[in-house]
Amino acid sequence: MKKKLTLTLGVIAHRKAMRLIALDMAGKDVYTVMPDFGGAWAWFKRSGLHPAVGVGGNIADGHYWGTDCPISEGLLAAFDDWQSKFESAGRRRNKAYPFPLDWNDYHRRGLELTRRLKAELGEDICVVYEKPYEDPDRDTDERREVLLRGGLVALPSRRDLKILFPDKADVECRA
Repeated sequence: MKKKLTLTLGVIAHRKAMRLIALDMAGKDVYTVMPDFGGAWAWFKRSGLHPAVGVGGNIADGHYWGTDCPISEGLLAAFDDWQSKFESAGRRRNKAYPFPLDWNDYHRRGLELTRRLKAELGEDICVVYEKPYEDPDRDTDERREVLLRGGLVALPSRRDLKILFPDKADVECRA
């Protein structure tokens, strides 16, 4: 009984911590790096939007970066190359092999580029790396904030956000 109570209290404490992290992020502009089809790889959500409303509007696809915070041509080209690997794997998928991509290597490279993005954007900008829906291991380290010196902070998963904010889970995001 004591072990079950400790486990329950641990889950409650974890949920409270995740809720605080999510609410803290609502006060910041958030750039999210997450590949998607059509060349998309970056999203922007203005501060003040509820944390459960998604990633925001698309701001980067192909070789386009559309925000007030410029990034280097080299980083833009590197992200374009990284995203094209996702796009290419998506075209080759089939029932026997749903998504022919080495996800560990892909995320390692994605995090490396996201760290470079954070370094270019600076301390005052919140940058998040999020795994795409197509990753079969999406639930493990699904969303992480990238810090200026390269550290990572675990963020509530999309599933956790639905549990933490059930009244906001299906709200549409307006960037």
